[in-house]
Amino acid sequence: MDENGATEQVSSALNHAATAALDQQRQAREQAREQAKDEVQKRDLELVQRVQHGDQTAFEQLYYQYQGPVGRMVAHMVRDPEQVSDLLQEIFAKAYFALPKLDAETPFRPWLFRLASNHTIDYLRRQKRRPQVADPGPEQEWDLPDQSHPDALHRVLTRDLARKLLNSLKPRDRMLLVLQEFQELSLEEIGQIMGMRLPAVKVGLFRARKRLQEHYRDLPAKHVGRRSR
Repeated sequence: MDENGATEQVSSALNHAATAALDQQRQAREQAREQAKDEVQKRDLELVQRVQHGDQTAFEQLYYQYQGPVGRMVAHMVRDPEQVSDLLQEIFAKAYFALPKLDAETPFRPWLFRLASNHTIDYLRRQKRRPQVADPGPEQEWDLPDQSHPDALHRVLTRDLARKLLNSLKPRDRMLLVLQEFQELSLEEIGQIMGMRLPAVKVGLFRARKRLQEHYRDLPAKHVGRRSR
């Protein structure tokens, strides 16, 4: 075998080994995630059963464990911080009164997020809110960091644009993207929360992203960077 052939074989073997190592790491992460998920479900089931037997402290534990994740989800849907707080209290009040009838086979976390999702979407529909991309007006400046730090500038602009674009979507489309992009839930978990089959989740996310892109193309140039002087 000539030198080139030997080099190709070594390179191929190294690539194969690297790919195998990455696959093993991915599988290990998935196994760890599934194990953590099972542990959370067992913990939640124990707490739910204690609540169903009249243990008030168990509900307090559920509240303190989930008020952060649920509150962040609601905050991505509703702008007013005071309203977010009110909705959070209403969601957990609903959960408290519904828990006695919760079946032991129903995982608490997706059940709670589905309750929160439905309650938030219902609120937006009642308010008949379809927030549009706001025009900052001639006197308002974007709150941007020092432009000598391009990474920080990019993060602020991206965050600001994401908020504006999300607020331009229908509540259901917005919730799908929030659950995947901000809550980092799997497609299966999103389906459980939204009451959708897996194919419907995939189609819904595809359509929501497409609408997001359409809204982005419609943005005036001044919404993408600093207003020209």
